[in-house]
Amino acid sequence: MLGMVASVKAQISQEDLDSVASTMSVYYGVVTNGFPGFGPGSTFEGNIVLSAGLDQSIPANGWDIYFSNIRNVRGLTNDAPFNLTHIQGDIFKLSPTDRFAGLSPGESVEIRYQGDAWMVAITDGMPNWSLTSTVQGELLTSTIASTSNRVNGSVPVYPQDELPFVGNFDVPEKWKRGSDDLYDPYTAEVLYQRNADLYLLDLENENPVIPTPNEVVMGVGVVDFNDGEWSVVFDEALEKQATFLASTLRIRMEAVTASTTATTDDLRATLDNLPTTEDLLAATTERKLQSPNDPDPEVGVGDGEGRGGGIGGVPPGGGCQHRVRRTHCNGQRRRVLRRTVIAPAETRDSRAQHCYHGQSALRIPRVFDGR
Repeated sequence: MLGMVASVKAQISQEDLDSVASTMSVYYGVVTNGFPGFGPGSTFEGNIVLSAGLDQSIPANGWDIYFSNIRNVRGLTNDAPFNLTHIQGDIFKLSPTDRFAGLSPGESVEIRYQGDAWMVAITDGMPNWSLTSTVQGELLTSTIASTSNRVNGSVPVYPQDELPFVGNFDVPEKWKRGSDDLYDPYTAEVLYQRNADLYLLDLENENPVIPTPNEVVMGVGVVDFNDGEWSVVFDEALEKQATFLASTLRIRMEAVTASTTATTDDLRATLDNLPTTEDLLAATTERKLQSPNDPDPEVGVGDGEGRGGGIGGVPPGGGCQHRVRRTHCNGQRRRVLRRTVIAPAETRDSRAQHCYHGQSALRIPRVFDGR
């Protein structure tokens, strides 16, 4: 356990620095927005709370905290024994002064400051604060664990999971930029009222592809994805999309190789005949030269990573799409798998056979062929 010495500059080893960084906690929040009002020159009051771990003290000196702050800091608004210094860009340094006596296990200290403009969302907070110390001219650093945005080695999807040390924006003075701000978060009651006039679509007659194809041939039936036989087969460029589909349906994945053969229980995602950069530039130029009243639909094309193509998009020159739809039939909830092969009309038969042994095909206008 580190001692707390106020008169002598502490020498903190890397091991001790890591121990403090892994046990201390940081709270970062907003007290109120709207100083002096909503508009140019307005500011907000924020607060930072440092707490020592239950089994680890925080020394009185010998350390600094570097962190990213999206707003400029004008100065402290309370008598906290710290200096808050702008370093460069959005990087600031928090340093204890001689008045700071350190924190015993479980103790906390609050630093309040005035910042430019406002902060109104969890994502206004930045993760990965760094606890640093200098020993014999060498800078030692350690990320404060409570500010890390990684959980089990990966970044969570939702901000509240990625930034748990950032306070909630749960009162008007926190979620409003000032007294003139009309925004209020939707309550369950408001959401219900705003959606009261919605109605269920006629799913059997809804067109699943945009823009509208010339012809769609679909099968009808019930599919059980939990029978252990289904897998997602994918090209390398569609690994992210295939991972999402496989995790959603809780089925296995299989990358396409030279020995991969199609089966009736494959969800196959491929990108066929992707255009070159020259093709894309030519197509873009051609679209710009056409009349704005041209009735032909514009079609987005996929890039090398599958964005805009494959699952969730229409690849130029053809490819395969899979759409899983949930519907109700006689009070029973079921999932219907739509297997659709997308191809130019003149190559539809050969490509359908290549992808799905001709199980289903979609005839579409020439505009999809990427030329």
